[in-house]
Amino acid sequence: MSVSIKFLALFVLLIANGVGAQTTAITGATVHTVGPAGTLTNATIIVDGRRITAVGVDIVIPANANRVDATGKIVTPGLFSPLGQLGLSEVSAVAGTNDATQRGAAFTASFDVAEAFNPRSILIAISRIDGVTRAGITPRAGAPDGEGNVSHVLSGLGSVVHLGDSPEHFVKRGAVVVANFGETGSGVAGGSRAGAIQILRAALDDARDYARNKAAVERG
Repeated sequence: MSVSIKFLALFVLLIANGVGAQTTAITGATVHTVGPAGTLTNATIIVDGRRITAVGVDIVIPANANRVDATGKIVTPGLFSPLGQLGLSEVSAVAGTNDATQRGAAFTASFDVAEAFNPRSILIAISRIDGVTRAGITPRAGAPDGEGNVSHVLSGLGSVVHLGDSPEHFVKRGAVVVANFGETGSGVAGGSRAGAIQILRAALDDARDYARNKAAVERG
């Protein structure tokens, strides 16, 4: 049985469906704490409502707890996917399902992909099965369109989302600004990586100038 399938029973139970207000005891699991306690074998996890209250080997299980046998399964803290287009791109080859890219200079650093995030994306449910509980969603540079419009070195704003069933999915909107360098950056900066660096420096200089002279800029 693969690790992904081992995650299934635990993460779908705790995240996708929720556990309401009841107390749940997950028993017999191999728990990777990613902390000083290290890896625990045949461990027990106590979940009170939606909060983990105890993790260990010799834990008293409350009498009213709903027990989940996790023998042979692996439990870790929720995994974080830091860079991707989860909820922004469904099928990469179908343009109508992709909202992570924009071209032209109308919006650069202000392009906020959070506006297009789709919490009902089927890929979110698949990611939960693999143990991902939070993800960074980021814009990306696109190839020139038929009219020659290209993406900017600054692709826009990225956010952090959680993959649970809460109606508010954003952990932090506008968490990062994405800049393109390397081959991608040179492709949107006239063919040179040095050009991409210069464009970024000019953009930062413009931002500093605006911050120093905001009132004058707004007066025109």
